[in-house]
Amino acid sequence: MTIETATYLKDLNSALPATGDLVAEGDDHLRLMKTVLQATFPGRGVADMGVVAKATGFSASVTEIGCIYKCTAALTLTPPVVSGLVAGTHWFIRAGGGAVVIDPPDAALVNGAATLTLPTDSAAILAFDGTDWVAFVMGSLQAGTGPAFSAIAAAGTSIPNATETKVTFGTEEFDTNGSYDTTLSRWTPGVAGYYLIESVVWFSAPALTDLQILIRKNGVKVAVGSYATLRAANVTRTLYLSATDYVEIFAYQASGGARSSGSGYLSHFAGTLVRAG
Repeated sequence: MTIETATYLKDLNSALPATGDLVAEGDDHLRLMKTVLQATFPGRGVADMGVVAKATGFSASVTEIGCIYKCTAALTLTPPVVSGLVAGTHWFIRAGGGAVVIDPPDAALVNGAATLTLPTDSAAILAFDGTDWVAFVMGSLQAGTGPAFSAIAAAGTSIPNATETKVTFGTEEFDTNGSYDTTLSRWTPGVAGYYLIESVVWFSAPALTDLQILIRKNGVKVAVGSYATLRAANVTRTLYLSATDYVEIFAYQASGGARSSGSGYLSHFAGTLVRAG
């Protein structure tokens, strides 16, 4: 008989071997089936969708393709180097105990960005498309469970006359996926979506002239809240943010001299996901 040729399961002919074929050639069929199974399900060192628990940073293994990485703490997941990697290589990831940062060791991107942060209580399928990584994220990308934060001013910020100046908010009230930077007073949600951004900045008496509060996205002004003469101003806008976009709050006043913003709850900066990207 002629031994069939096949690479994947779909190539196998269920009618073979035919009745009357030599029993002695059965070993050729067995070797073919093993080869086909390994090609169709590469890297299966654990049961398909078997659970592998992780509590510290780790490298995703090509011998654990198709498994569920159950992450029980905030950690960094490093995918394999993509050179020579088979397209379709994938894992299931559960961020159950903190944010999980997916950080490739080479130039490969994750959803078009250098890294991707999975918020706490989210899950994702991470797959290699032949060039880069694609993450299909579920759970915390839904409004109500996505990235959110609130920060207040640990101290006042001196705002020079007629100069747009970044206001500092150095004390976090909450930060659901650890993406607010208290040093830079900058929020980078890490997950693409539509976000409600708002801020209030308060100044001590007397009232200021031409007071403005501004939202900047990636350093570019995208919203202004202003009052002619008042001691406080607020600004609110819904913005689309990619995984790497960031927002900051700036203030402007024209009182004739430097003025300091208020500290504590009197000045705050907050944001929350309202719709997945």
